[in-house]
Amino acid sequence: MGSRAPQFRSVGVPSTADDFVHLAGRTARQGAAGKVVVLATVDEADARLASLGSQLGVDFGAARRHVAERGEREERWAQMWSVHEKIVQAEKKGI
Repeated sequence: MGSRAPQFRSVGVPSTADDFVHLAGRTARQGAAGKVVVLATVDEADARLASLGSQLGVDFGAARRHVAERGEREERWAQMWSVHEKIVQAEKKGI
């Protein structure tokens, strides 16, 4: 019997649907729930997720849209924080 990990992190998108299913299977042995986290560059995700999703019948696009929206929010927040820091520094200098 193979080992079970409650969560598996993969750096890079698996090349085939079979590889992805194998990773997912490592997290969910004997009916247990599990999770696979895939870390990938935008280019790598663009190149492989659509193909994997169609092979597996999974909409990875929804997850990608969620990540993109979150990234945009975080980027706006970082920009606002940067402006805030500049204002605080200017106030300290008496400008």
